[in-house]
Amino acid sequence: MSGFKRLVKNSISNIINGFSNVILGIVISPFLIKILSINDFSIWSLVLQTGAFFSLLGFSGQISVARYVTLSVAENNKLKLQRVINFGNTLSIASVVFSVTVLYLIYTHFFTIFNGIHAEQSSYAPDVFFVVSLSFIIGLLASVYNGYFTGVERNEIPAGVNLISRTILGVGIYISAHFSMMMMAITYFVINSLSYIVVYLLYLRFRKRNDNGDVKDSGSIKFKEFISYCFGVLVFNLSTFLIVNLNGVLIGRYAFKEYAWYALAITLVTAVVGFLNAALTPVLQPIVRLTHSDEKSRLNDFVYILTRAILTLSFTLLVVNFIVGRFVLDIWIGSEVASFTWPVFVFLLLTNLSRLLGAPLGLVYLAKGKQNEIIYLPLLEGAISVVMTFIFVKSFGVYASAMSMAVSTIIIMFIYSFKLIGIAALDSCKNKFRWLLAGGPLALLVIIFILARIQLQLTDERLLIVFYIVMTVLAVVSFAVVFKDIKRIKKILES
Repeated sequence: MSGFKRLVKNSISNIINGFSNVILGIVISPFLIKILSINDFSIWSLVLQTGAFFSLLGFSGQISVARYVTLSVAENNKLKLQRVINFGNTLSIASVVFSVTVLYLIYTHFFTIFNGIHAEQSSYAPDVFFVVSLSFIIGLLASVYNGYFTGVERNEIPAGVNLISRTILGVGIYISAHFSMMMMAITYFVINSLSYIVVYLLYLRFRKRNDNGDVKDSGSIKFKEFISYCFGVLVFNLSTFLIVNLNGVLIGRYAFKEYAWYALAITLVTAVVGFLNAALTPVLQPIVRLTHSDEKSRLNDFVYILTRAILTLSFTLLVVNFIVGRFVLDIWIGSEVASFTWPVFVFLLLTNLSRLLGAPLGLVYLAKGKQNEIIYLPLLEGAISVVMTFIFVKSFGVYASAMSMAVSTIIIMFIYSFKLIGIAALDSCKNKFRWLLAGGPLALLVIIFILARIQLQLTDERLLIVFYIVMTVLAVVSFAVVFKDIKRIKKILES
């Protein structure tokens, strides 16, 4: 299988995996908002956002295992591969111990941390939070085996398990919601736990059939090196957690009455951005191979064209959203709820997509194991976003998150355009990288913000039709540009 076809297969598998993870949000939310009260729906959404912190540790371990498994397979080093799995297991057990400690502290101070939730009305909330979070924590153990399948480029295996289990989980949550939120939490825990067991059993079966290679301890790795790499990945992921999840927690704490609209909007935004991130994750493997073989020219072209394609695709998705977004929201949650959710969704989607432009360069640092050199940058981005949300939330409510992301994205992309490009860009190409990274997100934010304001203010039906026609033409042209870049990426990977 060619490099491009393998990348497409793994990207599709990751997209399926991502879709299964948002089933609960996209498919179940319209039902839950009718079954549960607005207060209970907000609590459930906030619990999932907060509990996702624990899966952050697992994803970091998964990416680390995947990277070293890919190198082990490339070297045909059986002993190194097993050592990577052992390191991953050790790290996951330590993460479980740490996570349980954090979980206990939050559980015992739940109503102090989330003072917008009243104990006399929602006494069950801490217990629901505990059980749901525990299901995330147990998933840390399975993250090692998901990382193994990613490393050997068999992403379709965990993707299939995830899709089936999330479908069952969606049905289970819908049924249990008619009884109590505690029953929902138990259902969440049981079905997730079973899916982790299935992934482990499939790992054992796959290893038994494919366990071959050199048993010599050549070029092996040390646990300290593995931990160092994992820590760098964690900081990268922590930035996203701060920007998306912690911002959501701040909205839930200081604007709890509006949190339901934010939760619905961020669910869809997370789905869209999650699909793109899922499609980008397998890019790490070809980048690892390009850096390993020291093909600087191909790496330069690959990263630049991929970055440009992400910018153009983001613009395309945002334009398409102007055409069909409100219609989809009306169908999904009803026109009354959609009227509150739509403006929040537009601006959250804009700011979250604008952040993706730095992803390819970040993957190059991960591929070269040099992410620790720049770990302060994603932390800076996350810190700026959280501080700005804290400042804005009391005045602007649910819009504070989008505003803070816009500020942090503009600042961090300008820094990236000078600090990051040297790892992939050839000297002759650095200026065009700078224009793309520094100017791309800013142009996207300004153009889409202006178009959003125009659409929200248009009331005349004829003017709206003209607006939709212009948006359709823009969407077709920009998609054609994306398709052209994809063909160039294919040529690079197959050359």
